[in-house]
Amino acid sequence: MGRVEIEAYYQRVDQLHKLSQRIARHTELKQILHEILMAMLELTHADGGTLYSLTGDDHMQVDCGDISEPGPSYLRHMATYVSMMVEKEVIKNVYEDNRFERKSYDKVEDHTEKNPVSLIALPLVNSEQICIGVIQLVRKGVEGKSRQFEDDEIHLANMLAGQSSMTLYNAVLRADLDKLFESFVRVIAAAVDDKSQYTGGHCKRVPQLALMIADAAAKESSGPLKYFSMNPEQRREMKLAALLHDCGKITTPVHIIDKATKLEAIFDRINVVDLRFEMLARDEKIRLLEQKVKDLENGCFDEEKYIWNEKKYQLLLRRFGEEKSFLRFANTGSEFMRPEDQERVRELAKRTWRDLDDKVVPLLSDDEVKNLTVGRGTLTDDERKIINHHSEMTIKMLKELHLPKDLMRIPEIAGGHHEKMDGTGYPNGLTREDMSWEARMMGIADIFEALTAPDRPYKKGKTLSEALRILGFMRKDNHIDEDIFDLFIDQKIYMQYAQSYMNPDQIDVVDESKIPGYVLPEDRIPAIPAGARISFTKKKVA
Repeated sequence: MGRVEIEAYYQRVDQLHKLSQRIARHTELKQILHEILMAMLELTHADGGTLYSLTGDDHMQVDCGDISEPGPSYLRHMATYVSMMVEKEVIKNVYEDNRFERKSYDKVEDHTEKNPVSLIALPLVNSEQICIGVIQLVRKGVEGKSRQFEDDEIHLANMLAGQSSMTLYNAVLRADLDKLFESFVRVIAAAVDDKSQYTGGHCKRVPQLALMIADAAAKESSGPLKYFSMNPEQRREMKLAALLHDCGKITTPVHIIDKATKLEAIFDRINVVDLRFEMLARDEKIRLLEQKVKDLENGCFDEEKYIWNEKKYQLLLRRFGEEKSFLRFANTGSEFMRPEDQERVRELAKRTWRDLDDKVVPLLSDDEVKNLTVGRGTLTDDERKIINHHSEMTIKMLKELHLPKDLMRIPEIAGGHHEKMDGTGYPNGLTREDMSWEARMMGIADIFEALTAPDRPYKKGKTLSEALRILGFMRKDNHIDEDIFDLFIDQKIYMQYAQSYMNPDQIDVVDESKIPGYVLPEDRIPAIPAGARISFTKKKVA
């Protein structure tokens, strides 16, 4: 080999090295497949090519290329043959080789049987010597003269195929692991949703709304959010965090998550209270009849007195019925229970009845009184603490995961949806400055979904205007981020969500000028940049 040939060879090796580096720079599977084919075409000066990959069920599919189409899975198809034999195949002229079908090669531009078509097929093999793909390169002849692939070209192409195989295999493994992790996340979210009959769609709807907000924020070119951006990896991180934001509820007792009434535990204890009234009525009837029998035996039965007592008994039954209805009303959670109703529950609790052990006990136990006098909703303070503990458990569970670098913020984003901008939220009492934009977006998404959800146990879903009004007051109280709240209204994200996930009867007319805490864009005072100097000029008065 002369000096010129040696220099040319080293140039080709250098080219091979650069092409390998170019392929290795990519992480996305589609980009890698495209880059491998382009590098092969550049290295071998082929006229065209196709890259096949093997699917999980050992079928071949075309991932990129401009000549061949997927063929049947038998040995008459050259790519299939190479994948099964795991060895390269070189054909100097496809029209002189009858081992394989030619229908795909016939698509070469300006082909004729007088113009030879050369072809090589190289297997892409992983570290376990399993074929994961096949690259097929074609070079057409000119004016009847063959342009075959030279031995050194085939050798370099084979080397590039070997190096590319590892990059491709790593990308396939990463893609498979990403899919596995995401499917695992969705299984957890589905398990949390399935745990409650009342919040069955919460873990599905919150991620959708959170991404709507994040996507809108990423498009902002001015204002506080103009520097916020999301690349595909960050968007995926946001989506996964949103799917996992309530994963801690796996540890929450189901009878607390599903507590539709105040006395509900494993079953609704209001039925036990009803039974006590029935026993009181039974005892009174027995007392009345025993007195009648006694009077008859003593010969002093007074029919008028008995009729009067019977009327009193019927009045007592009516009173019992009204009191049962009141306690059933008190048992139903609401957004506000009047103090006088709470006091009436306490008074009724003082009444006594005889239990199964014939002991005289209060009509309502202390625990029942505590539950029935809950001022808002159905949960006692202790139960509320158990529910709130899910945020702490979410963070704890997610921190136990060995997350890759591009998903490291998932615990912070997922665990902050109950924090408030003024530091009065839970579980960590974080302030606005302690939280990322994404965590603050999660807070608004979680609240708005909860307000409008039609399946909550003690209240029906709010209308659009009612939900925005409540959000507005939360903004005024510095509980949610003001900039994200403004974006939520400015970009009509609430309407985008409503049209997809709210019932038609909830979507009413919204007058944005009447939303508390919201200032129309044209009325806003521009923010003064940090460090800006402000000067005031005195105006002369004539």
